[in-house]
Amino acid sequence: MSVNTEPYTNGAARARQATEQSVDTWKRGVKALTDRADLVTRC
Repeated sequence: MSVNTEPYTNGAARARQATEQSVDTWKRGVKALTDRADLVTRC
């Protein structure tokens, strides 16, 4: 008898992908904020 781990593997892959997307979104947001802050300090 063998154990099918495919559902767990697929779930882990989806979780990793969601985490990576969240990190990318966070990075873009922080960059936009720091870019704006830089513009404000130059004025």
